[in-house]
Amino acid sequence: MNNMPSFHEGELDVQRRAHEDEIATHRIGLIKHVIVGGAVPFIRQQSMAVAGSIDASGRVWASMIFGEPGFLDPSDDAQSLAIHLDRTVQQPNDPLLPNLELQPQIGLMLIELSSRRRLRVNGIAEKAGDTLSVTVRESFPLCPKYIQRRQIQLLSGNDQLAASGLRDGHALGTEQIAQIAAADTFFVATTHSLRGPDVSHRGGRPGFVEVIDATTLRIPDFAGNSMFNTLGNLSINPNAGLVFPDFQAGRLLQLTGTTTILWDQPDPAERSGGTHRFWEFHPEYWRETELGGSIRAVLLEYSPFNP
Repeated sequence: MNNMPSFHEGELDVQRRAHEDEIATHRIGLIKHVIVGGAVPFIRQQSMAVAGSIDASGRVWASMIFGEPGFLDPSDDAQSLAIHLDRTVQQPNDPLLPNLELQPQIGLMLIELSSRRRLRVNGIAEKAGDTLSVTVRESFPLCPKYIQRRQIQLLSGNDQLAASGLRDGHALGTEQIAQIAAADTFFVATTHSLRGPDVSHRGGRPGFVEVIDATTLRIPDFAGNSMFNTLGNLSINPNAGLVFPDFQAGRLLQLTGTTTILWDQPDPAERSGGTHRFWEFHPEYWRETELGGSIRAVLLEYSPFNP
């Protein structure tokens, strides 16, 4: 393996177009081929992760995994990460595990909403029994911007660790549109043909995702870490997966579809926070499931960086 981290062609192109390539060059040293130093205790404390995967048709999906602290278990050499599925909230309708049987590349974001700390861990997954083992390809920390502080709790008792219910469709319905329009948080999975899936967080004040119609969502691209991992992937492969958690109603809304990047847009209301960048998402299929009855979340504070 080449031990020198590098950006791929899509990331480099978007960095140049945004005039942030010099900043990105200084930050490439954050990317490691093992779990970054000091992150092992943080990972073992987490009760939530977000995963990106690819289905048989090449569609990209974002999934959320909830479990008891310790369900994420990094190896001592920081080269792999075990996900103990028997300690997670079972989600039988989620496409993650079936997708990984066909395409083992996985993107992971380990995020602690209460402290706004997050870490990417991307690699190759292999399932053996109740354990999903991820061989790390790259790992790097991310900035805390736009994360709404929430306290996630899982109630004890294995009889409560179950998610149920499934509704799905193609065009968004009134309930799905209402959930998206009220959201302050979602996660997006994208992919690169060689490097595989990647997951990113998106947050803002409720309403920051604009529902244009049942087939078009417009998302502002706020100023970030200048690496442009998400837009870099989308500039090459427009497929993406989104997941919107609604902790109050106890449900997850997953969407898969295609995207269009919008540069230099008029923005008199400053919805983009001054970047004038947006991207549009066109859902092709959605599925809505109930969260397990053991999952609770309390909103503590909106991010002070939200435009």
